[in-house]
Amino acid sequence: MIELTRDELLGRPLSITVAQYCDNRPYNFFGTWWADPKLSGGFFHVHGVHVIDWFRAMCGDAVRVWAMYGPQHDPRYKFPDIVHATFQFESGALATITGGFSYPIHKFRESQGPWGECEHGGFKMVPYLDHIDLYWQRLDEEEMHHERFDDLGFDHAYRLETSDFVRWVLEDRPPCLTWVEGLRCVEMMEAAYRSAEQAGRPVELPLYPELEEDDG
Repeated sequence: MIELTRDELLGRPLSITVAQYCDNRPYNFFGTWWADPKLSGGFFHVHGVHVIDWFRAMCGDAVRVWAMYGPQHDPRYKFPDIVHATFQFESGALATITGGFSYPIHKFRESQGPWGECEHGGFKMVPYLDHIDLYWQRLDEEEMHHERFDDLGFDHAYRLETSDFVRWVLEDRPPCLTWVEGLRCVEMMEAAYRSAEQAGRPVELPLYPELEEDDG
């Protein structure tokens, strides 16, 4: 999807929406440390961190966030279990993530499909338990493109991550993701929580402007 934002394809992203309503009951999160915000971090740390990280990879640095908590659905979670948040980026793009843990229609892996409108068209990703369907189309095209990506398994993903780490150490290559990306993703989640705790008041980003990559 990030490759699609090249100008000759769909161009820069303008607006993205991800609805992460899923059924977390099979995972018994409320019976583990995941349900305690002092240990897990909160809603987006449990369900949303990878999407928010991808928002930034797709749209660049965020400048502000608005967020709201919904009614508590399952009291066994020690944090609000329905959250809506909208991020605005330096480019002007908007990205919204909405979610809840008690939606019986989708399993966890079926609930992370973004829709996006770009300068020259749009895309939609539809996740299933064993594969992903990606649809995209330019405004000047009559028919949409469809690509299917089969699940290659966790072992394949971990091999890619481990290989990147090894090259970083042995060949002195920069890693594909640095501590800066991790910090900015975490502060986007933190800013969303701060906004929701203040009934949706916008919170400016970055929260920690003094922490720059040159600081080591």
